Amino acid sequence: MRIHQAIVGLLVSISMLGAQGADSTTKPQPRGEQWFKRHAHLNRQASGSRWQLVFIGDSITDGWQGEAVRDVWQQHYGDRHAGNLGIGGDQTQHVIYRIENGNLDGQSPKLAVIMIGTNNLGGNRFEPPATIEGVSAVVGSVRKETPETKILLLGIFPRGEARDDPYRVKIRDVNQALSKLADWQKIHYLNIGQVFLEADGSISKEIMPDFLHLSKEGYRRWAEAIEPKVAELLDEPDELRHVLFDGSSLDGWSNEDGEGPPSGWGVVDGTLAVTGWGEDAFTDQEFGDFDFQVEWKIPRKGNSGIFYRVADYRYIWLGPEYQLVDDLTRRYRADANNSTGASIDLYGPSLGKPVREHSQWNHTRIRLVDNHAEHWLNGELILEYDIDSEDWHARVKESKFARLHPYFGKPKRGKFKLENHIGSRVQYRDLMAIDL
Repeated sequence: MRIHQAIVGLLVSISMLGAQGADSTTKPQPRGEQWFKRHAHLNRQASGSRWQLVFIGDSITDGWQGEAVRDVWQQHYGDRHAGNLGIGGDQTQHVIYRIENGNLDGQSPKLAVIMIGTNNLGGNRFEPPATIEGVSAVVGSVRKETPETKILLLGIFPRGEARDDPYRVKIRDVNQALSKLADWQKIHYLNIGQVFLEADGSISKEIMPDFLHLSKEGYRRWAEAIEPKVAELLDEPDELRHVLFDGSSLDGWSNEDGEGPPSGWGVVDGTLAVTGWGEDAFTDQEFGDFDFQVEWKIPRKGNSGIFYRVADYRYIWLGPEYQLVDDLTRRYRADANNSTGASIDLYGPSLGKPVREHSQWNHTRIRLVDNHAEHWLNGELILEYDIDSEDWHARVKESKFARLHPYFGKPKRGKFKLENHIGSRVQYRDLMAIDL
């Protein structure tokens, strides 16, 4: 027993010394004796189970095992063979140790949901750059241990009661960098922090009693916010999910007259691509409320757009637009209403949006429910607005759509339209829409 305690003490001392080094967030480190017991318990769980879904993290993840939230877990994950690899107080280096020392032995889940890093920032232990490296190393460890597993990396949840809490800035900086880890094939990123916030950006005790850990309502919001992505990445059948491009043909796409395929479009390396000057591409299907996702990349100085609820305004097929453009080369203001993610000429996106350089893949999500529109870019919510609101009408009157007022945006259903903007050679892949 004394030898065991001495070994544990030595490991803890090494861990404390390692915290002084620049690489201490990325090198695997254990903690104390009670922690080793939890670690061993998780190893035993792994050896006796075959998870299809696993959550990896700290006390916020571990909190899913609390009695008060068990019914929420059971509702969302009870039939999904889900495991929980959360230990309270863990930082990235501790999670890496666990992953490399048995927590995933014999496992090959379809999906791992990772949310880690708040304890690295807590108590000013580490600054954002070291925390970013640590989270990146956690993702790398999971990929190495179980390479076939898809990863849903979550942005660090907000903490601190007020919107100007110092932690919020650090978390924002970390999350903006984490979004760049997503390749949208094996690694996906999603920041759901907004679901925990009040309208003024504060956090209520009803959601986070200590402004860090979640209440039952907080866990319910977490589960509901990631559910569409979890179902998608688990390849679960959903009759309301529509694949809009099969990767090999232009089936399901036509021009504005309903005749297909549209000119100036083709299949290039498994993508739906603009191949030259021609027509805009319309889906054959129409949608009302929806959750739409697509990956896209744009050439240098390119310009295009994704239109939704497109209808015939007598002489023009039009609808609200999610703008696509090479912001960085054109040096557009990130929050301009003609920049990537904008509702063109009406609403600009957030200033800190995670847009990527031209010729790199971006991920866009458009969600429209009861005329409330959300524009997402690379896992971050960058714009919200309400169609048919007083603000909407005021902006339409002052925009290039003024001649269509008050009808613009009125249709409750319509097609998606991909713009062929003077032959700008945009490419799209993994186009999907869910009827809501």
